[in-house]
Amino acid sequence: MSAPMTPDSVRTDALQPGDQLRHPHDWTLFTVSVAAEWLDDLGSPLDFHNRETDEFERGMRVTGTDASGETVHVDTAPSYLWHREGQQKTARDELATAVAEHGPFPMPTGEPQPVGLTEEQAEALINAGNGALSDYYHERQCHCSNYPAGCVTNPGYRRAAGFWDTDAFAIGLPAVLGVWESLRNDRHAAKIAELRADNKQLRARVAELEAQRDRRRARLVALQNDALSMRGSLSPNGEASKVPFELGPTLTPAVDWLINRVAELEALTPAPIQTCRSCGAGFEYGKPCSVCEFKARIAAEIAKAQAEDPHDSPLHRTCETGHDLPEVGGYHSAPLPAAAALCATCGHNGAAHHHAGTACWENLPREQHPAKTWDPIRLCPCSVFVEVTR
Repeated sequence: MSAPMTPDSVRTDALQPGDQLRHPHDWTLFTVSVAAEWLDDLGSPLDFHNRETDEFERGMRVTGTDASGETVHVDTAPSYLWHREGQQKTARDELATAVAEHGPFPMPTGEPQPVGLTEEQAEALINAGNGALSDYYHERQCHCSNYPAGCVTNPGYRRAAGFWDTDAFAIGLPAVLGVWESLRNDRHAAKIAELRADNKQLRARVAELEAQRDRRRARLVALQNDALSMRGSLSPNGEASKVPFELGPTLTPAVDWLINRVAELEALTPAPIQTCRSCGAGFEYGKPCSVCEFKARIAAEIAKAQAEDPHDSPLHRTCETGHDLPEVGGYHSAPLPAAAALCATCGHNGAAHHHAGTACWENLPREQHPAKTWDPIRLCPCSVFVEVTR
């Protein structure tokens, strides 16, 4: 009688590919890759003594791979009980789990196209299908310990003999796989659409970030150029620095010093009398320079007088010298000084010495009185023009 099996233990001759076992010697976890094989078929016959039955059993070899991918071989008796940690899920298990979680998959519209298989792929799939079919039928009809290498009930039941082989797998597998691929595609269609939308958004975000990078790079270049220009202004070549210290990697200390300096200057109380930077004369703070205003007025009047040709005026008459004409009614004739000549008394030029009471004023700046009479404009308080001699 064979030993009973528990969920954590399984006989050697009942192991299936995908079973995860503990090595009987070092307890290393490995996964069975193929069903147990008889050592006689492998050319290495070896018998093991069964202490419970006091009989000898032909040995079997269990082959698998450990976590590092190394191949593991263990030779033992068919009745040896293995500690099974678990079993890797097959495609059928995964399909059942997916159906339980998500419900039946919708059938695809249209006729699924068969999957094209190479000769090696088709042979491997057909052999797997026939092997699973043989295991299924043998387990229900015999379940002896010699299977799959042999069978005590019927030698023809041996898996290698192909007793239960069928052509159904060769005929139907391409179409079945075509339906399976179509179901998988429908199952993942929504996820694929979601991933594509995410990919589109990510590409748009990447383009946005690249444009932002280009803008910031252009701004950085502009700021660097401004900083170089500012350094040139603060510390020109061949000139003294505008700040009382050397410029460092940053211009912040120089800017802070200039801000403080401006604040200090604004806090100072200006003198009541300022020196004009144009003419050097003194003027009252907060008011325009009277000397500059006077010079501007004189220049405007001279330009106006030069624009008019005095000889074309109907009032023109030739001025005589003082000794040629007698004084009449308080007016007298006197020669006009040259406009560019300077007076030794007041420092004004000859154009400023136009005094009321002189007889020759037709071509001089003049003003009209309320009584409709005219007089030259008195531009200089000096009564006598004494030309500076050189």
